[in-house]
Amino acid sequence: MKVAAGVLFTAGIGLSLSACEGGEGAPAASAAQEGEAVRLPRLRPGRWLSVAMTGGGIDDPEETCVGPDYDLAERFGIERSRACKRQLRREGDHYAIAATCSNPLATVALNGTIDGDFRNVLTAVLRLEVTPAGQPGEVIEIALESRYQGPCTRRIGILP
Repeated sequence: MKVAAGVLFTAGIGLSLSACEGGEGAPAASAAQEGEAVRLPRLRPGRWLSVAMTGGGIDDPEETCVGPDYDLAERFGIERSRACKRQLRREGDHYAIAATCSNPLATVALNGTIDGDFRNVLTAVLRLEVTPAGQPGEVIEIALESRYQGPCTRRIGILP
């Protein structure tokens, strides 16, 4: 199965985790930070080129223009909600993410790692499992690489 490279920059995973939207709460804090919420660094504003690879092959590269308020955690489905169990923690030189969201129609789990300098490169290795109610789940393994390309151009819309 192919997944658009823009999974990083679109709501693809966020939409899959739509049960996560709209509640209260905050990302889990690591014990080392004693109550301080762990947050992913902001991407460098500008044009990013992303390529995703799944069991179905390599997707076509996709460009996205990222604004200064772009929030990676929201794009990866780690937004605040009572419908989700989520954790974001720092593990050495990368971040580990885990989110499980449920509603009456499905359960969606996202697990993986995100690393890079967030100024020039970002990589992610993700496992997305979607389990519709009463049916077997489907697992999608995604490897993603995104690289900064320079300033945004007018032909690409800016994501907040």
